[in-house]
Amino acid sequence: PLYSSAASDVYKRQSPTHAPLFSDLVTSAGSHWAQPFIEALVTAEIITGYGDRTFRPDLPLSRGQFAALLVQAFDPAPRRPSRTFPDLPANHWAAGPIDRAYRAGFLSGLETGEIAPDASLPRLQVWLALASGLGWPGAPADRLAQFSDAAGLPVWAQGAVAAACQRRAIVTYPEPSRLEASNLTTRAAACAIVYQALLAEARFTKPIASIYIAQPQEKAA
Repeated sequence: PLYSSAASDVYKRQSPTHAPLFSDLVTSAGSHWAQPFIEALVTAEIITGYGDRTFRPDLPLSRGQFAALLVQAFDPAPRRPSRTFPDLPANHWAAGPIDRAYRAGFLSGLETGEIAPDASLPRLQVWLALASGLGWPGAPADRLAQFSDAAGLPVWAQGAVAAACQRRAIVTYPEPSRLEASNLTTRAAACAIVYQALLAEARFTKPIASIYIAQPQEKAA
């Protein structure tokens, strides 16, 4: 699960300025690249780890888990009616979060009409969800020139991804010069991206320095 009530009582009120909140965020090789983002969201009670005092940052995130994270982070207001999905029974653990994320405009169904709650989601879907749900207007595609693989983005998605970039919500570990939009989103990456989106929306006010955060590019003259 994305959220663990067993872990919540232990970790959520600890400060990230003290010892690591999770045993797998610091190893003999050093701190995990996303540790400050993860611990900031934990402290804000947006996300928790597992009952064994791990966070498992490199596990891929499912669409249902992402919906839960969005709802917890943004508490979004509905913008459209609910709809049913053939692969989302009412008793699925993520049915509630997916419904809220859908009504708020963050998530949409797939071309098949399904929502795929247990499927992993690529980075591109994360950026598109944030741009849609937070109402970010599309930006010129040339703002993505810093990425060597930007030309591989679908044309219809370039404006939304550029908008996310302009708001410093593109976080591309381990290669800052590449979007790698089809790569699956990990729990760590989701925390970093959502933190940046909260910062862009002025819901958080403390920037976190990271070489993996894409910096806005000026429009070419």
